[in-house]
Amino acid sequence: MFELRIDTRAFTAYAEKIGGEDQIKFALAQTLNTAIVNARRVLVSDWPTHVKQRNPGWPSAALRMTYATKQNLTATISDVTGRGGLNVLAKGGTEQPLRARVFAIPSSELAQRKGQRGMRARDTVRAIVQRTPRRALRITKTGLFVGQHGRLKLMYSFRPSVRIGRHWPAEVTFAEVVTTDMAAGFATQMARAMSTRR
Repeated sequence: MFELRIDTRAFTAYAEKIGGEDQIKFALAQTLNTAIVNARRVLVSDWPTHVKQRNPGWPSAALRMTYATKQNLTATISDVTGRGGLNVLAKGGTEQPLRARVFAIPSSELAQRKGQRGMRARDTVRAIVQRTPRRALRITKTGLFVGQHGRLKLMYSFRPSVRIGRHWPAEVTFAEVVTTDMAAGFATQMARAMSTRR
């Protein structure tokens, strides 16, 4: 989703100071792994406070980790589904529809009637099309209109993409948690590594 590079010079200096040069990479890998586990936990718990969605547990299902080793000091948290738009919500950007050709954006009137679980069943595009007589229904490239009192009323506008602002400060949270945990936890991991080295 996003990248954070850690400057390891302070960790290296500390390890050399206590005579643990041979354990630096192992201790760094363990510290980094602990940090990303905590970062993922914080990201999942923060999600519902920033994004209103029908499934508040979505990041818990979508975010997966790969762990660092002393041979490869890289750890990742990524969206394995690619379907949640998590990256767009974290960074902002343009989102394309997953299955359809366009997004159906409800009118302000319909949006006001929207519940916690989304559009009411009677207000969905399909429901409106099914219950509206053909003579009163207009579907164009730009939207879905229903004739009312001699005028066409916009129910849904159609857009091939939508611009989404940054709603979920995941990148900032990730960086803060990882850097704080790395700084706080390295000494402990070095002590463990040195106590078990051969």
